[in-house]
Amino acid sequence: MRINLYPIGFGLAAALISLLATSAQAQPIISAITPAANRSSVVRTSPVTVQFSQSLTAGSTAALKVFSSQRGGLRSGNSGTVTLNNDALTFSPSLDFRPGETVRVSVTTAAQSTN
Repeated sequence: MRINLYPIGFGLAAALISLLATSAQAQPIISAITPAANRSSVVRTSPVTVQFSQSLTAGSTAALKVFSSQRGGLRSGNSGTVTLNNDALTFSPSLDFRPGETVRVSVTTAAQSTN
């Protein structure tokens, strides 16, 4: 698996991770992320959603990591929750993102397909 960061924004910025399959078993591939890259007019309470090409296992919620440049690093698991809805992981912040904040998102190998 290789991780690539791409800016996506909130009026904030964020990052997109791309998963590349490295085994014979089908691996989930990121098919969409919201908010879209480089958005400058996103509500600061907006969730970050990463959609995959396949349904994910329940343990995949640990795969989504959201980092804050202004709130002390890792936010997923600390100041927000990650939920799974079939083929999408969503981080919902319990504290608003700050104006102009840079947000980074990564997806680890814990993202596993149910297939």
